[in-house]
Amino acid sequence: MRDLAELNTLLTDVDNDDASVQPLSKGLAMSIKPNDGTTSGYQLSGEVIIADWELAVGGQTERAKITVPFKATKFKPVTSL
Repeated sequence: MRDLAELNTLLTDVDNDDASVQPLSKGLAMSIKPNDGTTSGYQLSGEVIIADWELAVGGQTERAKITVPFKATKFKPVTSL
């Protein structure tokens, strides 16, 4: 993660859900990079639900891992770079 904008957006969504108010509009994009060197991009939209996420920190020399499970009603391929 180059900056914390994505994490701050996720935390804002969690705060909104905790307040039991109107859900925020959400949209996601993801890039999948299989081990064969290709890249595929996808846009997720419609009703997007983000479930409970986890932060795992292995140690000082290991990277932190954020797992964010989600569901979306629309899932379409897009051009990836």
